[in-house]
Amino acid sequence: MRNVRITSEAASEVLFAQLDEDIAEVVREDEVAAEVAEIDALVEQAEREWAAADRARERDARVRRRSDREVLRGLHEAVAFSTAPVMLGGYEGQAA
Repeated sequence: MRNVRITSEAASEVLFAQLDEDIAEVVREDEVAAEVAEIDALVEQAEREWAAADRARERDARVRRRSDREVLRGLHEAVAFSTAPVMLGGYEGQAA
């Protein structure tokens, strides 16, 4: 049998991992752990984006409610002003 020297480090690592079951299992576990970490990072990023979107929606809703209150106050003042008793030519009545 002839001995062959593998000069590629990557090829040596792949071949060695295939030959040794324990090392191959550790490599698989590391790959799975890396994939789980990547998935966890993606989930955390998505949750941060959802939270930011929720905060933006809440902020928009507060601005809209504030604007609506100001409009309603303006209407209330306009209605209160328009229904105030007025004197026109000696007659008291309601403004129309």
